[in-house]
Amino acid sequence: MIGTYLGLTAHPEVGRPVEDSDCLLLFGVIVSDTNFGVSEGRIDVRNCVLAADRAVTMGFHRYGNVPLAALVDELVRRVADRPLRSAGRAQQYPRGLVADEAPIAPLDIARAVNDLFARSGGCPWRAIRGIACSRRSKSRTPSSWPPGYLRHHGFGVPAGLGVQAATGQRPVILVGDGAFQMTGWELGNCAATAGTRS
Repeated sequence: MIGTYLGLTAHPEVGRPVEDSDCLLLFGVIVSDTNFGVSEGRIDVRNCVLAADRAVTMGFHRYGNVPLAALVDELVRRVADRPLRSAGRAQQYPRGLVADEAPIAPLDIARAVNDLFARSGGCPWRAIRGIACSRRSKSRTPSSWPPGYLRHHGFGVPAGLGVQAATGQRPVILVGDGAFQMTGWELGNCAATAGTRS
């Protein structure tokens, strides 16, 4: 995995392979500005295989009644005997957060998390879809389950609490202000409820 594609906001090392692909496979993807980060037509749909709603669209051709599982099975069958290409150089994760007077930038969060993991050996990680999820792609995450779709706003906080309850491990939860307004209040309620029981 090289990162999360976010259209105009994508890092060039992530955006270029997606936008220059001669055959982009989009499985279950809804082509919209919210999913592609206001891509402004950067993706040429003529070079895409879009599988969604039990149909496959290739360029200007549409084929109905094609289950996604059947499509994937057939693609795997056709490439099974071909050698895999090397994934290239290992990703270098940013490290070394400097405590200075400069404003905090998104990459600083990734540096802080990577520094934490280097000291502690890692812990479970949960991230909300969007900018938070793109920061996750810059972090070396030993145990990571981000959501796969934009409608999963509000996933990180309850998922992290669930992981802590199930495993006893203390998670790192990265969530933006919009999604936190959906679930952050629950933390206050949990604390208040726990206080009345003690």
